[in-house]
Amino acid sequence: MKLKVAFVLVLYLNMPSNANAQSFIAFSTGILKDLNNSNNTFYHIPLSVRIEPFKRSGFFIEGNYGLPFTRKTYAEAYTANSALPAHVTLQEVIKPGILTVNIGGEIRLYTERKSTNSIYLDLTIGVSSQHFKVSYKNYDNRNYEVLNPDVSTDSSGLVIGMAVVYNFNKPGQNMFLMLQVQTPPLVSNYQIYAMTYKLMAPLQLTFGYKLFNHKK
Repeated sequence: MKLKVAFVLVLYLNMPSNANAQSFIAFSTGILKDLNNSNNTFYHIPLSVRIEPFKRSGFFIEGNYGLPFTRKTYAEAYTANSALPAHVTLQEVIKPGILTVNIGGEIRLYTERKSTNSIYLDLTIGVSSQHFKVSYKNYDNRNYEVLNPDVSTDSSGLVIGMAVVYNFNKPGQNMFLMLQVQTPPLVSNYQIYAMTYKLMAPLQLTFGYKLFNHKK
């Protein structure tokens, strides 16, 4: 609880540090790699939308959705039927999904004098929904059984993240490069036994563009 309060306080204290004169909406995409499944990791193509509704505030709302790559591994299935092979190897297919909605604040770390390009540290807190769809190809479940099989799950929980953002601030170059990392969702009673996958801790590198609101 103390961690949550401290994190929100840090966001509040650093909101005025943003140097952008207008509010904006930003779009970005790139590549996402999960850090929490080291042996057989998951990959996505992230689609991110960020809205800064108030000028000079540093406060933003962000949504991230990942287009998944399926993960293919193998599992062993066994039978007690003596007329059949004692075990067979099945192809296991896991399709991961991730959707996150954050609020956050920006802290300016550095601004280049000549180009006015800048580096920001972003701190975020939000909710992430993660689901995993598991299937086995050519699985004869009448005669064979996979011991401790992976099953499909759907979980949501609180997440905390941070990002380093490099902004290209020259006129007509409202682009940015962002490296962002996030914790797995904080959930209870996630698994009844150990499976071959865990909830994801996404690390994503994205390149994007800002559309500023120029109303005076």
